[in-house]
Amino acid sequence: MLYRIAGLTVSMTAGGRTARQGAVYTVPAGARPEIDFTVACDPTRVLAANPSLENLDDAEYVGTGSSFAARLPDYDGLQLHASAVELDGRAYLFSAPSGTGKSTHTHKWERLFGAAYINDDKPALLRLAGTWYAFGTPGSGKEDLSRPCQVPLGGVAYLAKETMTAGDAHVDW
Repeated sequence: MLYRIAGLTVSMTAGGRTARQGAVYTVPAGARPEIDFTVACDPTRVLAANPSLENLDDAEYVGTGSSFAARLPDYDGLQLHASAVELDGRAYLFSAPSGTGKSTHTHKWERLFGAAYINDDKPALLRLAGTWYAFGTPGSGKEDLSRPCQVPLGGVAYLAKETMTAGDAHVDW
């Protein structure tokens, strides 16, 4: 199966979650674009190396995502563990360790400012003609919030959780 991800044509055999989340990136049947690269994954090996994964479907999702990310530097790009939104024609990414609140933060940008999701887990960043762009990818997290788009990068923020102590003010967006 062929997919158009981050402006690149990728050949990938995918099933389950990977195929579902990649559906909007599928190249139409009959189209014969030049393939930029092939993503390969052995879910059994990925599962054996990552015992925290629950099943082969999750292993395939992680393995194909890792294989895709490994090829992006060849195209002046990278994949970032982040949640990305578009606001006023610019992409804003919020990166942090899992559980920090990336999705919560971008949900608030969506609700408060009218931002549109680009990708909720692993957007791609590519530099084209000297300008950085954010792209949606099938690596779109549990909620599968992603769309195939190319948006000029406005900024990247790294979020951190801070522990509040007695007497600290609580701010609720």
